[in-house]
Amino acid sequence: MTQRTFVLTLSLVATLFGSGCSRGFDIKTPDGFAELDDAAGYRYRATSADGVVLAVRREKNEPKGSLDFWAAAVGNELTSRGYGKPAVESLKSQNGTAGKKLAFRTVKNGRPSVLWVAVFVSDDRVVVVETGGDADHFSQVESKVSAALSALVVG
Repeated sequence: MTQRTFVLTLSLVATLFGSGCSRGFDIKTPDGFAELDDAAGYRYRATSADGVVLAVRREKNEPKGSLDFWAAAVGNELTSRGYGKPAVESLKSQNGTAGKKLAFRTVKNGRPSVLWVAVFVSDDRVVVVETGGDADHFSQVESKVSAALSALVVG
């Protein structure tokens, strides 16, 4: 391999590898979901044909807070909006960033609904993954959503 070919290959690999992390995270769109172009304030959004949504936000860790702080802040906000008390589970991103999943069950438009909010915190970022929808539809894609959370890379 010539030096020029090596440099081009290295540049291509760096571009491909870094493309997701330039957003501050990398997430694989689950099978059966389509990524949406209009992210409406999110850095990533995808939906299933049945309306289960998977969305990611990235914010600065300001005020500087720990994972416990941000998970409690998110949980308190959603509880105050009527989502009830969440079930909380510890998570790790694929690259080892600690996280917490807050699982809410509520009723929307007279139907049972599921909302998961996963919070991952690094020194300078808070990455929040929101997913939810009608409980019957969510149960059909729950394993795919769980796999996407496990494969998340926090940059």
